[in-house]
Amino acid sequence: MDRHAFGIALSIVGYLIPLVLVPHVLLSRRDRGTTVAWIALIVLVPYVGALLYWILGHRRIARIERRARVSRDATRRRFVHAAVHDLDDPDVKALARVARRTGAGPPLGGNGVRIFDDNATCFEAQLAAIETARRSVDLEVYIFRPDCLGGRFLAALTRAARRSVAVRLLVDGVGAFSLDRRDVRALERSGGQFLRFLPVLRPRLRPAINFRLHRKLLVVDDRTCFLGSLNVGDELVARSPRWRELHARIDGPAALAARETFDADWLFAGGSFPPDREAEPVPPAGDEVVQIFASGPTEKTSATSRVLFAAIAGAREEVLVATPYFVPGRELLAALEAAALRGARVRIALPGRNDLGLVQAAARYFVPWLRESGVQVSTLPGEMLHAKAAVIDRKVAVVGSANLDRRSLDLSFELNAMFFGGASVERTRASVLAILSESVPYGVSPRTLPGRLIDACARVLAPVL
Repeated sequence: MDRHAFGIALSIVGYLIPLVLVPHVLLSRRDRGTTVAWIALIVLVPYVGALLYWILGHRRIARIERRARVSRDATRRRFVHAAVHDLDDPDVKALARVARRTGAGPPLGGNGVRIFDDNATCFEAQLAAIETARRSVDLEVYIFRPDCLGGRFLAALTRAARRSVAVRLLVDGVGAFSLDRRDVRALERSGGQFLRFLPVLRPRLRPAINFRLHRKLLVVDDRTCFLGSLNVGDELVARSPRWRELHARIDGPAALAARETFDADWLFAGGSFPPDREAEPVPPAGDEVVQIFASGPTEKTSATSRVLFAAIAGAREEVLVATPYFVPGRELLAALEAAALRGARVRIALPGRNDLGLVQAAARYFVPWLRESGVQVSTLPGEMLHAKAAVIDRKVAVVGSANLDRRSLDLSFELNAMFFGGASVERTRASVLAILSESVPYGVSPRTLPGRLIDACARVLAPVL
């Protein structure tokens, strides 16, 4: 084929790609912004757009929904019903109802809660819990590096397995790609189990890039769980740059609710449910009320986005938010603006330097709009802010793995805990206020024309980030 004929063939294919893919995008279950972004990308740059859509955009949601439904049906519901707590405050009760109607379990009383904002202390607490485990250890995490810290966790898990403790380790197929099968050989030889969640290299040609397991959860003996923003890697305990995280330890019935999420993920990843791991009643360990809620692409409605929207939309006095990635949808953006316009003090902490430049450019686009409504946006200089938390009116606090971006809210499997009043809310608030006190006002310096164009392009691509 000569060059002229090859050029004609490329042109014809370039026209056919939008004709084939645009109807597929229109018929897919997406919000309007995401649909428009994908159509624009496919029409304007057909070959690049088609490649990105093949890797990132095609959701294969029906098959994954069926697989997740089987996992959920096999694991729910084993809550300790004696611990179900009836909330008194009507606003808080309505918020808990939103979580329930989007797939969460009920608010559970009788919990003890500890909030960690020091990474090294939290890791030592997790390792100590694994060392004292008597019955079971379940750990799932997005990033698990086979470095010094990762080696300590693997060694602790291996020792637990040798004590005849049922050990299960579940890691994400992308985030923990560097974790080799040889790294877990000793764990498996000792009786522990290891699985990857949706590995990238699969028998089919299309890589499984979307639908990442972004949860960070450790459950010990069904009575203690750790959840929040902490992955496993040496960089998280390095002095410079310092990673600012927020993690929670929960002792009590809510830990059993968290284990239900792990069980569903384990079955989803191809594991089997051990017949001798039936849940037992969990005694009270405190007076904190906790509601565990998970979200992911297999749910018809995102529990995380609905809960955060309802909480912020109902705020009357204060909204405090810490998040590393800020690319909100229109609804969440409107809720933040409306809360500020009503007179609530809305403060958002973002990282001074983001490890994802395109996400940082998209976030920069939103700041002027928020400021016009009275929202205070600040950045934490010199450190990587990775904590994900929100505190509303000193009544409710949410700590977990979810970022305020469309990928986290729509495509990733996330896990959060909502605390209702009590010391847990105050401790979470104190941690977020500490981050805000060290932050500086978000500086939006005059941008050059190329800079403004980059920000605008990032904004257009925000729904697919």
